[in-house]
Amino acid sequence: TLSQTVELTDLLEKMTRILLENAGAERVLVLSRDEGQWFVWASGKVGDPAIQTGLRFPVSEAAGLSLSVFNYVIHSGKAIVLEHASRDPQFGADTYLCEHQVKSLLCLPIYHKSALNLVIYLENNLTERAFTENRLEFLRLLSGQIAISLENALIYDNLKTSIAERLLLSQHLQRSQRMEAIGTLASGIAHD
Repeated sequence: TLSQTVELTDLLEKMTRILLENAGAERVLVLSRDEGQWFVWASGKVGDPAIQTGLRFPVSEAAGLSLSVFNYVIHSGKAIVLEHASRDPQFGADTYLCEHQVKSLLCLPIYHKSALNLVIYLENNLTERAFTENRLEFLRLLSGQIAISLENALIYDNLKTSIAERLLLSQHLQRSQRMEAIGTLASGIAHD
């Protein structure tokens, strides 16, 4: 399903839906790095039929995640699985985790071509230990396909943008040439 999707928003929606349905998550955030800064690109929640894609707001402005967990993952490059996040000895003091009494949390870095440009953030506040070793392994296997599909979608998106820019430039050039021809014609008529 993912490999056949080339539109970025469609890919983000399908990817978020697959994660919600198969990873044991109640909430999913897809975070991506662009030009050195991290952004939230997609968000989904069980029971909410609308997956939010096309988001692009900085992680620092995101209200729905633990920044301490996210920062640990992007700096260490390691996945974090917390069985009861708000009671975790390392991250339990995090304001977000305490305020929302987060139970299960999984934050997974996804590498492609040795670069970390994508993070999947999953929460389940209904049960502890929602993210089992089997689910983590499933996500690791899926992460390779996610990375490749995302790269293909970004290439396709860049190509569409480039084609649109060239079309606009071509139209502008044609208009300019017509105006020049009209000016030359008007100048010739004025001399006659």
